[in-house]
Amino acid sequence: MHDPKHRINEYCTKTIGAIHLLSEENLYDHCLILIYSSIDVLGLLNAEDDVPSANITTFKAWAKKYMKLDQLNITETDIYSARCGLLHTHTAQSNISKNKRAKELIYLLKKNESSQLQTITKDPRMGDSHQYVYMDDLINSLALGMTNFIKAVDQTNPALIERTSRLLRCQKL
Repeated sequence: MHDPKHRINEYCTKTIGAIHLLSEENLYDHCLILIYSSIDVLGLLNAEDDVPSANITTFKAWAKKYMKLDQLNITETDIYSARCGLLHTHTAQSNISKNKRAKELIYLLKKNESSQLQTITKDPRMGDSHQYVYMDDLINSLALGMTNFIKAVDQTNPALIERTSRLLRCQKL
């Protein structure tokens, strides 16, 4: 049996590889779904021993602790709201953003395409309720978070050993 750090490292390596493949093929919605679902998984792995499943608290705690969201100008609530909007309705809007408790994330593809940002920011419908995030920055923030998490893993924690065995068991087909 592999130790938890090895299993988590393998999961993260494969996940980031898949995210890059999806991004290279311009499958950005699928890329985002994988980003957000991986934060769910990692949040559960990072949760207290008595937490049985991923939830808003585990997602937000992992994202806040490991992803350096301030560099993206977003909060853990913004990214969780984006996750909910995408996974539940395939839109930027979620109940959280609808109730003005989070900004809706607008994803930009290339930093060197300033015309894309200028066109969007001139749209008066956007207002202060939105935040622009470059896809590459979001992917890099996730990758950094994964690296930071792997470094922090306590491979002697019995609950983590059980969780990694259960959640990350399908790595080799």
